[in-house]
Amino acid sequence: RLGSTLEQLSLRECAVAEIPDDVAHLVSLRHLCAASNAIAAVSPSIGACTALMALDLSSNRVAALPREVAELRRQLAQLQELKLSGNQLTGPVPPELGQLAQLRGRL
Repeated sequence: RLGSTLEQLSLRECAVAEIPDDVAHLVSLRHLCAASNAIAAVSPSIGACTALMALDLSSNRVAALPREVAELRRQLAQLQELKLSGNQLTGPVPPELGQLAQLRGRL
């Protein structure tokens, strides 16, 4: 079953406007690259990817990180790298992101 074994997924330059909710079924996903797309929002369904270690959303249209995503810190406890450069971030970064103990990447 693909959902139980897939560890890396690249959606780079695929002209997607959102991360599909089906990603939530990828329980072994460790690296998700969705850079260089038209993604405007981060869905809370990403929290189902509890093995996720790297999330690259750089060069998209993300304007803000909703508090609901930041509150997923327990589910995303393994997250080490979060790339958000090249977006349209205008709001504050939720302070809950600072509580991700493994996070060492840059915003």
